[in-house]
Amino acid sequence: MSQTKPLVSYIVPTFNEAAIIAGNLGELYRHVSALEPKHPYEIIVVNDGSADESGATAEAFARSHPNVTVVHHLRNQGLSAALQTGFHHARGDLVVTLDVDLSYAPYHINLMLRALEQTNAAMVLTSPYMRGGMVVNVPWTRKILSAWANRYLSVATGGQLATLTGMVRAYNAAALRKLNVSAAHMDFNYEVVFAALRLGLPVLEIPARLQWRSAPTGASLRRSSMKVVSHSWSVMMAGLRFRPSMIFVLPALVPGIWPLLAASLAFFHSSRTIAIEATMITLAVQLASMAFLGVLTGSYITRLRRKPPATLPLQTGSRTESSA
Repeated sequence: MSQTKPLVSYIVPTFNEAAIIAGNLGELYRHVSALEPKHPYEIIVVNDGSADESGATAEAFARSHPNVTVVHHLRNQGLSAALQTGFHHARGDLVVTLDVDLSYAPYHINLMLRALEQTNAAMVLTSPYMRGGMVVNVPWTRKILSAWANRYLSVATGGQLATLTGMVRAYNAAALRKLNVSAAHMDFNYEVVFAALRLGLPVLEIPARLQWRSAPTGASLRRSSMKVVSHSWSVMMAGLRFRPSMIFVLPALVPGIWPLLAASLAFFHSSRTIAIEATMITLAVQLASMAFLGVLTGSYITRLRRKPPATLPLQTGSRTESSA
């Protein structure tokens, strides 16, 4: 990394966000321009095959704003591909990935860059699930799924991190180039964290405020695009790949395993002896799994409690949270 005035590459993937992209890019541009004396910058918008006017609107914005580049995918390839396209075009010493909906307000950029400057971290994650973070205006179903996915992945890391799935984060570009991650769909964000942990690279979290903004007049209501089954499977397998012993936790996470067993035994007309033995084995496996889950969770909670209070405060001023 350059010792003075490191170039910062801001990567902004977008897909069908024509209603908000111009206003939010304007808000982002004003914010990073104010940081320019210390952090020269470039903004790379990756239009991931949008079917609306997102690409054309981004191009119009780039023509009237220096340091903004738009890269287009001819078809939608998913968030992972959009991020990796952005990384390929980034020239910065530091790389910051942002969501075009600005669900993490631009002031988080200051906190992430400051954290990278003050530490030797390979990446800085925004974390609404660590102490001091918060989640606001996110639909209940999405919030619960996200919280439990992150809790599972956090347990897999032994409680080192609380939020692994978020996209808004900052990277040391030199460290990022060491990580060979080629994940599909929504996997990239936590796979790149696991890759860094495997190499022993330091990963830092800062408390963050995740807040979905209200849709502008005339825009369709925002809906979660999470594909529950495929994403849940991906999260489960990622945890197992990073810590294979997590397989012993899975029986404790399966609800209704006894009724399922009883139905299977009845379907195959099993004898009373077989039914009793199968029930006892299932009970033993599930209790052992719950005990192992308890040990991992205890380690997770202990690590979280031992973490010192965050030195980078969470800002909640109305000015920084205002919509474009």
